[in-house]
Amino acid sequence: MKRILSIAAVFALVFAAVSCQKDTVSSNEAVSFNVVVPAQPATRAMMSDGTTADELVYEVYVENELMYEGTVGALPTLTADGYTHFAVELQLVKGQKYDILFWAQKQGTGFYNTSDLRNVSTDYAGALANDENRDAFYGTLVQYDVAQGNTTVPLSRPFAQINCAITAADFIAAAPFITKGLTSKYVVSEAATAFNVFTGDVIAGNVAADVIFDYSLAPVSENKYTNDFISINGTDYTWVAMTYLFAPAAGKSVNLTAEFMHDKNDAATAIAVPVASVPVKRNYKTNIFGQMLSQVNNISVVVVPGFVNDKNEDDDFNINQ
Repeated sequence: MKRILSIAAVFALVFAAVSCQKDTVSSNEAVSFNVVVPAQPATRAMMSDGTTADELVYEVYVENELMYEGTVGALPTLTADGYTHFAVELQLVKGQKYDILFWAQKQGTGFYNTSDLRNVSTDYAGALANDENRDAFYGTLVQYDVAQGNTTVPLSRPFAQINCAITAADFIAAAPFITKGLTSKYVVSEAATAFNVFTGDVIAGNVAADVIFDYSLAPVSENKYTNDFISINGTDYTWVAMTYLFAPAAGKSVNLTAEFMHDKNDAATAIAVPVASVPVKRNYKTNIFGQMLSQVNNISVVVVPGFVNDKNEDDDFNINQ
């Protein structure tokens, strides 16, 4: 079974020139924060390694009023631990309570509207499957007081990650097409379109009926990941589709169809794999695995706790087995 590393990319927050101060306040305390992102080391190319996030957006509130906001870019070089770092300091007033919100993302994609971190939205327009640049992280400090000193804030993903993986037999049968460039696509029903960083959940009522994550090169055909294969209950599988979807903390079910093309220039070769009532949950992986390309049957769904853990846990939720 593949060894999964549980690691943390440390973000030291720095209040810099890019930061905007809404109101001028007298301050007599400089405070630094470590914002910890669960990720894989930046020295390895892995799916969901967290290294695409190179921009940190933050907001500071006092009694629901925005006091500070800012954006910080990643440091230009990696540190010795191999993780991505940001650096920030805030001058805060002693005795005052602050709510501080954090959002880390890939800079310049335009995937997420972060003008208000209490309502981070996306419309999924032009979204592609298998796009690691959609990865993002969030975290909060609620009622923070300067007396607490330098503080570590854990970040996590606001998404469920939906993965499809095929059996070894399926991989062998489809190998010629995978070599040519297997592409994959998702169509997902009732996808949430907005997330509240402060509450840590999707915003009710903000749902798109059907969301298309259009065809793009499958992870196995990209040939850039070191973890293309996963072992589940002693059986090896290969990743062929992935996407991120806003999901509630309590979980919900969606209907989806995964589609695959043997040759991206011929839509007539597309194979559609519908899967009903797929459970999705914030910061969890939903792994759909089975024989999909050479034969559509024996499909299973497993929800895996935690983004840094790919192995099948004893308490996994299984359906359609």
